[in-house]
Amino acid sequence: MKKIASKEESISFDRRFLVALSYLNFLFLIPLAVLGKEEFSSFHIKQGFALFLVETLGATVITLLDVVTFGIIAKVLTPIFWLFIIFLTFWGIISVLRRRKDKIFLLESVVRWFEL
Repeated sequence: MKKIASKEESISFDRRFLVALSYLNFLFLIPLAVLGKEEFSSFHIKQGFALFLVETLGATVITLLDVVTFGIIAKVLTPIFWLFIIFLTFWGIISVLRRRKDKIFLLESVVRWFEL
């Protein structure tokens, strides 16, 4: 018996590559402009935007801590923060390439705050 392909399974590699850009900082704007509100792409664009917000706010907080504490706390927090961001970025990209809609840890609460 043949397995019936769902919409997610029929997404081309080019489209998945474009959606994967959502997780690379401000590049989430490219799939947002090109793909619009398709279900699969919209899910990943929202998560990519949430990741962008977390990156921006986290980098701002670390920079302020660096100024206030003369770099003592920032030397410890900066590598941990960016390793965490890199992990979330790869998790999102792998989810796209596998044609899945995996919710990324901690970003789901940020995604609920906005609607694209």
